[in-house]
Amino acid sequence: ITQDDLVTALRLIHEGYDMERLGKAFEHSRYWKWAMSVAFLFAVGIYGLWVTFMLIITSDTVVNLILNFTAIEFISLLDNVVFQLAVSSFFGVTNRNAAASVIATEYELPIKKGGDNPWFQIITLLASFLAMLGILLFVLVNQINGSFLPQH
Repeated sequence: ITQDDLVTALRLIHEGYDMERLGKAFEHSRYWKWAMSVAFLFAVGIYGLWVTFMLIITSDTVVNLILNFTAIEFISLLDNVVFQLAVSSFFGVTNRNAAASVIATEYELPIKKGGDNPWFQIITLLASFLAMLGILLFVLVNQINGSFLPQH
């Protein structure tokens, strides 16, 4: 669970869905599948940022903070380990072939005509700023109310 998922989702939204480009690489590609995967990727990225943020503001000591981040990093690496085990035939030939297919699949990036859309960049920047401002206000109000004090 990392914020990399959020960045990837924003990049995919920016690139957009192109049936000709994705249909060549992925036989069963459909717009709704792409949209759902991007939406879930975005949600996981937001959730990852939220968990990270909450770990930072609720940790009592530096040692607990380091232990929490170590645990989060370990959990986020598990999917890579499982994928590498599939590539190594640990989960059988069918999974090895599926993993090899994922590795071998390539598709062309879209060629932007007329340059990047500046409105997408402005809206993304504004939404990010407002989200960070909202989180800052949330923390400020809860700090004033004493909600983040350790409960002993």
